[in-house]
Amino acid sequence: MVQHVSWRWLFYVMSIFAASLVILFALFLPETHAQTLLSRKAAQLRKTTEKPFYAEKDVSSMTIAARLKITTLRPAIMLCTQPVIQLAAFLMGYQFGLLYIVHATFANMWIERYGQSHTASGLHYFAIVTGSMAALLIEWWAMDAIWARLKARNAGVSRPENRVPLMIPGTLLLPAGLLLYGWAAEKHVHWAVVDVGKTIISNATDEEADVIARCRNAWVRVHLEHNCCAILHRGGIPGLYSVRSRGISASSQCLRLRFPNFRTKPV
Repeated sequence: MVQHVSWRWLFYVMSIFAASLVILFALFLPETHAQTLLSRKAAQLRKTTEKPFYAEKDVSSMTIAARLKITTLRPAIMLCTQPVIQLAAFLMGYQFGLLYIVHATFANMWIERYGQSHTASGLHYFAIVTGSMAALLIEWWAMDAIWARLKARNAGVSRPENRVPLMIPGTLLLPAGLLLYGWAAEKHVHWAVVDVGKTIISNATDEEADVIARCRNAWVRVHLEHNCCAILHRGGIPGLYSVRSRGISASSQCLRLRFPNFRTKPV
């Protein structure tokens, strides 16, 4: 787009698309917050029966300031005291940094190594969309199936760890995708092979990120360390690809740590 029109139109299109999504969500996305739904139901019952029906949210004496204090301090406390959360935050930051490295050099690779135009290089981003959409569709089905099976095996008791098994495919696919993407580009293989590697990377990272995000909702959010690690990692993008080949860089990125499960002490 920038090749044919002003760069401003890139931000115009993104803003229009984001605004359209907000409007659609506001009009058609149903409310799913349990306390809000109970509060609405209690209000409807009070109106129809004239009896004092109240939800827990309605009778709670906790002020908004107190709620904000808890939601602000709890993540900081758990991040400073729980090693597993520190490890999860570091690994998510490292993974986020990998995405920045690949995305920041994606278009230039097609232009410089494959001699494609700016317009043609932009079409390869459909590989990223394909991988992300595939991860979303697979995660929807697999997460519910795995959760239900592990819950039934645990006498009907659900745990945040029930989501962790879905990380295994992403853990295996991410190094495979990085190796395929990096070495295919290094050896100047057909562009379709490189796109397949990028599709696998997007699928694996989105799948893992969604699982960790769901687990974080159960115990803590670790966005601060996540983003700080990603920023530090992103600083090495130019040097990484100017000193090393893409294949060697992709191979070095595959040497990553993993954690077995998410067990934390209650706060």
